[in-house]
Amino acid sequence: ATSSISATPGMPSKQARAPSTSTGFSNWAMQEIENAMLLQSINPQDRAIFQLRYFDGYSAEEIAQMMNLPPGTIRSKLSRCRKFLKQNLE
Repeated sequence: ATSSISATPGMPSKQARAPSTSTGFSNWAMQEIENAMLLQSINPQDRAIFQLRYFDGYSAEEIAQMMNLPPGTIRSKLSRCRKFLKQNLE
């Protein structure tokens, strides 16, 4: 498993980097805090599934085995998380 975010339609394809200017850094830091708070607002089980998929790089099938859930349930939860994040990041 990798520690970078996977390229998936509707999801960021690169890791965020802090800008060099102090104002840019402040805006970047606030955005990162807001993103972290948004992730924390997701149901803990769904957040764990999302993190395993997009931050740790596990497949839906691997997550299903880890969590003793059907792969379709994992894919459904991932879809709901993506939709929630997309709606709240716009």
